[in-house]
Amino acid sequence: MCRSLPCHIKSGEEIIKEITRILRINTGETTTDDRFTFELTNCIGACDTAPAMLIDDELHGNLTKENLPKILESYQ
Repeated sequence: MCRSLPCHIKSGEEIIKEITRILRINTGETTTDDRFTFELTNCIGACDTAPAMLIDDELHGNLTKENLPKILESYQ
């Protein structure tokens, strides 16, 4: 998950909290099934779609609390 200024301004902290809630892990941790490791980074080059995250090499932008569960579920 990107934690740069554009993502922060566009509710990035809410998305970070939602990811930790959904995956039941904190930043720097890995889920018990080893499917997800949650890390924060300074920039992923997606400021135009902030807030944004990468899963593997796939970019997901314009994240909301509403669309986040479906995105994460698609990788489980």
